[in-house]
Amino acid sequence: MSRSVVARLMLVSALLLPAQSVSAQYVAGNIGSMPGSTEQRLADALSSIGMTRCTTRAVQVGRFLMEGSDANFTVQPLGPNGDMWPTVITMESSHATNGTTRLSTISISPNCAGFYQQTIYWSQPCAALRSGTFAAFTGTRRLLANVTVGELDVATQLYLMPAGAQGCVSVKKELFR
Repeated sequence: MSRSVVARLMLVSALLLPAQSVSAQYVAGNIGSMPGSTEQRLADALSSIGMTRCTTRAVQVGRFLMEGSDANFTVQPLGPNGDMWPTVITMESSHATNGTTRLSTISISPNCAGFYQQTIYWSQPCAALRSGTFAAFTGTRRLLANVTVGELDVATQLYLMPAGAQGCVSVKKELFR
């Protein structure tokens, strides 16, 4: 076999390996059943999957997304070790003041950089959100027939999509280091 064929096979194997090698034993779930603050439970779950290097950063991003509310979450490294593989945290929380349910996903790499995506259903029209809550997002343009996108800065994007008779779904994505 030529070197390029071998290299391609190794690359394909490496890309497929995380999905095949991660079993349920590497998923740390927490549905609020353990004592302690949500932040402590998140730190404990990250520790249980072998993440030590980026725990502080992951908890900091989680705290920002929870905004003082409690959360249910799962933590899953995309390989057998949380310090050597990217980790995905999926979190459900409610807004502390208006009770809106939020679904957040944090993806963090072994160098502690990553991104989050937060999805929220709002009971008001997208136009009202665009001019009020999300007024700082500029350059709004139509992405698809019903989806618009705007940017806060080079690392933060906001997608808005009508939902139901008067509602809107927002999807905010932000890179972090």
